[in-house]
Amino acid sequence: MRSSKDWISRTNGIVTQKAESELLIYDTQSYKAHRLNEPSARIWEAASGGRDLSAIRRIVSKKLGAQISDDFVRIGLERLMSQGLVEGPELGLKAPERRKMLKRLAVTAAVSLPAVFSLVAPRAVDAQSGLPNGSPCQNSPQCASGNCVGIGGGVKECRP
Repeated sequence: MRSSKDWISRTNGIVTQKAESELLIYDTQSYKAHRLNEPSARIWEAASGGRDLSAIRRIVSKKLGAQISDDFVRIGLERLMSQGLVEGPELGLKAPERRKMLKRLAVTAAVSLPAVFSLVAPRAVDAQSGLPNGSPCQNSPQCASGNCVGIGGGVKECRP
Protein backbone atom coordinates (compact mmCIF):
# COMPACT_ATOMS: atom_id res chain seq x y z
CA MET A 1 0.00 0.00 0.00
CA ARG A 2 1.30 3.45 -0.91
CA SER A 3 1.99 5.81 1.99
CA SER A 4 2.04 9.61 2.01
CA LYS A 5 5.86 9.45 1.98
CA ASP A 6 5.97 7.46 -1.25
CA TRP A 7 6.79 8.77 -4.69
CA ILE A 8 5.08 7.58 -7.83
CA SER A 9 5.86 8.22 -11.48
CA ARG A 10 3.00 9.65 -13.48
CA THR A 11 2.01 7.27 -16.28
CA ASN A 12 -1.41 8.60 -17.33
CA GLY A 13 -1.01 10.48 -20.62
CA ILE A 14 2.70 9.59 -20.79
CA VAL A 15 4.47 8.00 -23.75
CA THR A 16 8.06 6.78 -23.25
CA GLN A 17 10.89 5.73 -25.51
CA LYS A 18 14.32 4.55 -24.39
CA ALA A 19 17.25 6.11 -26.22
CA GLU A 20 20.46 4.39 -25.14
CA SER A 21 20.84 5.28 -21.45
CA GLU A 22 18.38 8.18 -21.60
CA LEU A 23 14.61 8.20 -21.55
CA LEU A 24 12.38 10.31 -23.79
CA ILE A 25 8.96 11.14 -22.35
CA TYR A 26 6.08 12.83 -24.16
CA ASP A 27 3.28 14.21 -21.99
CA THR A 28 0.09 14.14 -24.06
CA GLN A 29 -1.71 16.37 -21.54
CA SER A 30 0.75 19.27 -21.43
CA TYR A 31 2.22 18.70 -24.93
CA LYS A 32 5.71 18.70 -23.42
CA ALA A 33 8.57 16.50 -24.50
CA HIS A 34 11.21 15.64 -21.89
CA ARG A 35 14.65 14.09 -22.18
CA LEU A 36 15.88 12.49 -18.98
CA ASN A 37 19.55 11.72 -18.58
CA GLU A 38 20.42 8.32 -17.13
CA PRO A 39 20.22 9.25 -13.41
CA SER A 40 16.84 10.99 -13.88
CA ALA A 41 15.54 8.12 -16.00
CA ARG A 42 16.51 5.59 -13.30
CA ILE A 43 14.87 7.73 -10.58
CA TRP A 44 11.65 8.02 -12.64
CA GLU A 45 11.63 4.26 -13.29
CA ALA A 46 12.32 3.44 -9.61
CA ALA A 47 9.42 5.66 -8.53
CA SER A 48 7.02 3.76 -10.78
CA GLY A 49 6.16 1.34 -8.00
CA GLY A 50 5.25 3.95 -5.41
CA ARG A 51 8.39 3.88 -3.25
CA ASP A 52 9.89 6.03 -0.53
CA LEU A 53 13.10 8.00 -1.00
CA SER A 54 15.44 5.41 0.54
CA ALA A 55 13.98 2.59 -1.60
CA ILE A 56 14.43 4.71 -4.73
CA ARG A 57 18.04 5.46 -3.68
CA ARG A 58 18.84 1.75 -3.25
CA ILE A 59 17.34 0.81 -6.63
CA VAL A 60 19.04 3.68 -8.49
CA SER A 61 22.41 3.00 -6.79
CA LYS A 62 22.25 -0.59 -7.98
CA LYS A 63 21.24 0.35 -11.55
CA LEU A 64 23.93 3.06 -11.84
CA GLY A 65 26.58 0.87 -10.18
CA ALA A 66 27.50 3.69 -7.78
CA GLN A 67 26.50 4.69 -4.28
CA ILE A 68 24.31 7.78 -4.43
CA SER A 69 22.97 9.87 -1.58
CA ASP A 70 19.44 10.79 -0.57
CA ASP A 71 20.28 14.36 -1.66
CA PHE A 72 21.10 13.07 -5.15
CA VAL A 73 17.65 11.44 -5.35
CA ARG A 74 15.97 14.54 -3.87
CA ILE A 75 17.44 16.72 -6.64
CA GLY A 76 16.22 14.26 -9.28
CA LEU A 77 12.75 14.00 -7.75
CA GLU A 78 12.50 17.77 -7.48
CA ARG A 79 13.36 18.17 -11.17
CA LEU A 80 10.90 15.46 -12.19
CA MET A 81 8.20 16.91 -9.94
CA SER A 82 8.65 20.40 -11.43
CA GLN A 83 7.70 18.93 -14.82
CA GLY A 84 4.75 16.94 -13.45
CA LEU A 85 6.43 13.57 -14.07
CA VAL A 86 6.31 12.31 -10.48
CA GLU A 87 4.00 12.86 -7.55
CA GLY A 88 4.96 12.69 -3.91
CA PRO A 89 5.53 14.60 -0.71
CA GLU A 90 6.73 18.19 -0.96
CA LEU A 91 10.52 18.34 -0.70
CA GLY A 92 10.57 21.89 0.60
CA LEU A 93 14.04 22.64 -0.81
CA LYS A 94 14.77 26.35 -0.58
CA ALA A 95 17.12 28.00 -3.09
CA PRO A 96 20.14 28.42 -0.73
CA GLU A 97 19.77 24.85 0.53
CA ARG A 98 19.47 23.55 -3.04
CA ARG A 99 22.59 25.47 -4.15
CA LYS A 100 24.66 24.06 -1.27
CA MET A 101 23.39 20.57 -2.03
CA LEU A 102 24.22 20.90 -5.74
CA LYS A 103 27.74 22.18 -5.00
CA ARG A 104 28.35 19.30 -2.60
CA LEU A 105 26.97 16.75 -5.06
CA ALA A 106 28.95 18.16 -7.99
CA VAL A 107 32.19 17.65 -6.08
CA THR A 108 31.39 14.15 -4.82
CA ALA A 109 29.23 12.66 -7.58
CA ALA A 110 30.61 9.56 -9.28
CA VAL A 111 27.88 9.92 -11.92
CA SER A 112 26.34 12.96 -13.57
CA LEU A 113 23.65 14.82 -11.67
CA PRO A 114 20.02 14.13 -12.58
CA ALA A 115 18.86 16.37 -15.42
CA VAL A 116 15.54 16.87 -17.18
CA PHE A 117 15.47 18.79 -20.46
CA SER A 118 11.97 19.87 -21.55
CA LEU A 119 10.28 21.67 -24.41
CA VAL A 120 6.72 22.32 -25.44
CA ALA A 121 5.76 20.34 -28.52
CA PRO A 122 2.95 21.74 -30.65
CA ARG A 123 -0.30 19.83 -30.88
CA ALA A 124 -0.66 18.07 -34.22
CA VAL A 125 -3.28 20.56 -35.37
CA ASP A 126 -0.97 23.48 -34.47
CA ALA A 127 2.02 21.92 -36.19
CA GLN A 128 0.31 21.95 -39.57
CA SER A 129 1.49 24.79 -41.72
CA GLY A 130 -0.90 26.75 -43.87
CA LEU A 131 -0.53 29.12 -46.73
CA PRO A 132 1.06 32.46 -45.89
CA ASN A 133 -0.90 35.73 -46.13
CA GLY A 134 -1.27 36.90 -49.71
CA SER A 135 -1.42 33.36 -51.14
CA PRO A 136 -4.36 32.33 -53.36
CA CYS A 137 -6.77 30.03 -51.50
CA GLN A 138 -10.14 28.35 -51.84
CA ASN A 139 -11.16 28.07 -48.18
CA SER A 140 -10.04 29.34 -44.76
CA PRO A 141 -8.51 26.08 -43.39
CA GLN A 142 -5.87 26.30 -46.12
CA CYS A 143 -4.50 29.56 -44.66
CA ALA A 144 -2.09 29.77 -41.73
CA SER A 145 -4.22 32.68 -40.49
CA GLY A 146 -7.42 30.68 -40.96
CA ASN A 147 -8.84 33.54 -43.04
CA CYS A 148 -9.47 33.12 -46.78
CA VAL A 149 -11.29 36.17 -48.21
CA GLY A 150 -12.54 37.16 -51.62
CA ILE A 151 -10.60 40.01 -53.21
CA GLY A 152 -12.77 40.35 -56.34
CA GLY A 153 -13.24 38.63 -59.65
CA GLY A 154 -13.86 35.28 -57.93
CA VAL A 155 -10.31 35.32 -56.53
CA LYS A 156 -9.62 34.59 -52.86
CA GLU A 157 -6.44 35.01 -50.85
CA CYS A 158 -5.19 34.40 -47.33
CA ARG A 159 -5.44 37.48 -45.13
CA PRO A 160 -4.54 38.17 -41.48
